[in-house]
Amino acid sequence: LIIDRSNWGSQEGIKAPLPLERPVSYVIITHVGLASKPCTDVYQCSNKMRVLQDAAIGERHLPDLPSNFYIGADGNVYVGRGWTIANSYHNRTVSVCFLGDYNRYEPADEQISALQHLLTYGVVQDVLDKSYRIVGRRQTKQTTSPGDKLYTKIMHLARWNPCGTEGYTHCGAELGYPTVWDEEAIHNERMGIKPHYIHQRVVNEEE
Repeated sequence: LIIDRSNWGSQEGIKAPLPLERPVSYVIITHVGLASKPCTDVYQCSNKMRVLQDAAIGERHLPDLPSNFYIGADGNVYVGRGWTIANSYHNRTVSVCFLGDYNRYEPADEQISALQHLLTYGVVQDVLDKSYRIVGRRQTKQTTSPGDKLYTKIMHLARWNPCGTEGYTHCGAELGYPTVWDEEAIHNERMGIKPHYIHQRVVNEEE
């Protein structure tokens, strides 16, 4: 199921400024990380979405949640910025965050299935390019995201691309994308906002 923003209890009047440029050639997979336990029902996952949104706006000075979509261990997809608004990584990508720490926990089969159904819908709606590629966040920035256990899973998906790994050019090189995808850091630097360090952050926060 797709759980819309109003159904999980998003703050009202919140909207990130940049439209998503389409068709999108890359899908980034991230996770919440930081010892976050996967949520297993709509109540838990909706609560986690609200906590993440509060942290994104209050702690990280973002206009909204970082990612376009979030997937719970209940197999549901929770709408973040959706199909029309750019994420905080790169405005010509779609980012999908798995709710939980997948260095610690094994992703549920229902989550992988939900991801594939979501991306198929994105192609049908002409948001995703028919030859789109899937990459892990660690392929575009120095980070452990999306966690070793989830990363192993996505590497076995037909659309996974090895860009950014040893022996390959950086992701998006053929399209003129920067080596590191981090619109959040660029925005904060422009606004004079100093970066947060892990010990200053709330526990539940997307990488």
